[in-house]
Amino acid sequence: LPMEVPRGCYVYLAREVKRVVNKPVIACNRINDPLLAEQILREGSADMVGMARGLIADPDLPLKLSQKKTDEILPCIGCNQGCFDHIFHWEPVACMVNPRAGREGQIPPLSRTSTPRKILVIGGGPAGLSAAATAAALGHEVSLYEKTGELGGQLNLAGALDERTEFIALKNALVHRSQTAGVAIHTGIEADKKLIDTYNPDAVILATGGNPILPRIPGIDGPHVVQAWDVLSGKAAVGEHVVIIGGGAVGIETGIFIAKIGTLDPEALHFLFLHQAEDTETLRALCTRGIKKVNIVEMLPKLGKDIGMSTRWVELKMLKLYGVETLTDTMVTEITPEGVIVSRQGDVDHITCDTVVVAVGTASYNSLESSLRDSVDQCFVVGDAQRPRKAYEAIREGFEAALKIS
Repeated sequence: LPMEVPRGCYVYLAREVKRVVNKPVIACNRINDPLLAEQILREGSADMVGMARGLIADPDLPLKLSQKKTDEILPCIGCNQGCFDHIFHWEPVACMVNPRAGREGQIPPLSRTSTPRKILVIGGGPAGLSAAATAAALGHEVSLYEKTGELGGQLNLAGALDERTEFIALKNALVHRSQTAGVAIHTGIEADKKLIDTYNPDAVILATGGNPILPRIPGIDGPHVVQAWDVLSGKAAVGEHVVIIGGGAVGIETGIFIAKIGTLDPEALHFLFLHQAEDTETLRALCTRGIKKVNIVEMLPKLGKDIGMSTRWVELKMLKLYGVETLTDTMVTEITPEGVIVSRQGDVDHITCDTVVVAVGTASYNSLESSLRDSVDQCFVVGDAQRPRKAYEAIREGFEAALKIS
């Protein structure tokens, strides 16, 4: 089950089964938090709780729990990128949160080195945090510099949707792990060649991420054109009618994010339903129809090509639930003050809108590598700074870079 399913969502099924049978009942699915598991047992909703992905994410979960170290547990976030998506492609099980998963025989548990080095990590996104936490756990002296005032990088954007806040839980876990391991974290400071020379590290790990691509479309510099990253981060507002250029993961999630503006929040829904203020169909409409009209235009034949098999169907269903209209095999050829001009199989059309949101991908940002190759003993480039992909690859590469430090 993907992260869109709330934690413990199906416990009610175990509870109802338990009422009519005299055999032990096990509650399962999206129970990855021992505190939630304890609550389920104390309430009598089940006799036992089953965890699978939670133990892939952190095999030491039971040990940490017994030692009252719950704050050190690495949470399964239900991303499915390393487990179910791999299984569906007949690949070995892995894990975004735990880069050792499936490779325990090749990668031993982390142990402190006898030759600690001075390590500089540049970038505080998932790749940088993973590298810094791992290097510090190995006994190296690690400093991390993040040019913005907030750690987490694109995890903050991925977690902007209410249904995907597990990405924020992952960010918090990576930050906590880095702090606990002893990483010296500096935010709001952009590392340049002068800072690196002053620090004089034995190794540098470049995790500088990427920047959103700005396509070469006439009118792209218009005042009503904004980047999806700015919408998700709250830096840019949108009008009543929005066209999103790009139907990959970011475009889809931005479309859902915008379409949900003005819909009922869970607390209001609970109140109105409980007091029968509206009928069920009216409440459903209020939950799924906001105050924005959203169109997504994608040049490829299918939406969400960069989304894993286990999650893509959920994202596409959410587009339909929230009334987002989509066009595939369609190219935006021009942006006008009144909207966008599109071309589809030779036919040209104009879509009127107030705001155009650009979500056409990420370009690597790596301005330091060339100047460092001759000045530091070891230099590693990880995550989107190397090549834009998913958080799964970013965290894995940060981990592996730290292991290679000698």
